[in-house]
Order: sequence, then structure tokens, then C-alpha cells
Amino acid sequence: MPYALVAQVQFQDGSDPVVAQKVLESEVIPLVKAQVGFQRGTWFRNVDGTSGIGTVVFDTEANANTAREGIRSQPRPADAPTITSTGVYEVVAEA
Repeated sequence: MPYALVAQVQFQDGSDPVVAQKVLESEVIPLVKAQVGFQRGTWFRNVDGTSGIGTVVFDTEANANTAREGIRSQPRPADAPTITSTGVYEVVAEA
């Protein structure tokens, strides 16, 4: 059974969504895809542009937890959003 790492972020007031998108595409996604057990990921931004959620599915709970610890300890670019919460969840169904 796969496991998903879910991270919620808060964008800084006045942050440029174009810059945030570039950071996501050029830094975050390649880093996440390189994690052991990576299967797929989806990132969302609230329509008001203040917050976002990323979900990344891994093959095992251990790999999801390792990735979770990694994002907490990795240095982040100055213009990256603030991570407000993370959690690992068992994937129990998909449609």
C-alpha cells in the first residue's frame, strides 16, 4: 500500500505567484522526484494565492517519512513559501 506525504504551505504577503511557480518547478519538484520510492506528486495553490498543498505518493511509509524529515531539514530558498504542516497518510483508495 502506498503512502502520501501531504505538506501545507503559506505564501508570504505580496509574494509573486510567478516566482513561486518557478521555485516549485525548478527546485521543489526535481528534489521530490529524486527521493527514494517517489511515485507521483500533485501541487495545489488556493485560488486566493495565500496557501498551497502538495501531495507526494511514495511506495512505503518509511520512504514517505524519510522525505518528510528531509523537507523539514533542507534549506529553503528565501522566496519559498513557509511550510505550515506536514503529515504522512496511508493511501486507501483512488479514483
